[in-house]
Amino acid sequence: MGLVGVVLVLSLQHAAASATRELAESRVNRARVSKIHSISEEGKAQDSARDDEQEKKVYNFSFAPLQGQAGGGTMVTFTLSHKFPENPSGNFWCKFGEKAVPSQSYYLSDIGRAFVCQTPAATPRQHLVKISMDGKTYYYGQSSQKFLYYT
Repeated sequence: MGLVGVVLVLSLQHAAASATRELAESRVNRARVSKIHSISEEGKAQDSARDDEQEKKVYNFSFAPLQGQAGGGTMVTFTLSHKFPENPSGNFWCKFGEKAVPSQSYYLSDIGRAFVCQTPAATPRQHLVKISMDGKTYYYGQSSQKFLYYT
């Protein structure tokens, strides 16, 4: 085999090696894209599950007054919508920010079921309000209602 033959063989080997490397890189890239897609879809599924969970935990309720002293002690009356799940025990909890307190009373009013919670002391600012029937699972109001603590 002459010099031209050797160069030709080396060129073919180099071309074959390049093609093999490109094929391997292509497979790795496809695997990465597939993995990223899978992670993305998993994230979407988790987000969707989180959204579904939040939808289950959003009920229409109102409360008054909407503000009180930072030292706590304000009696807040919560009125539940007719869609709020039944709670035969009548036990409720209120959460002002991260501080939970049990309800003081429960009664039926002319506009629906209602209960009263006394606000705990908190820093002067707005705090998200949630309610619970078991002290574990808390429900947000539809408009992410907040209670304003002032000094």
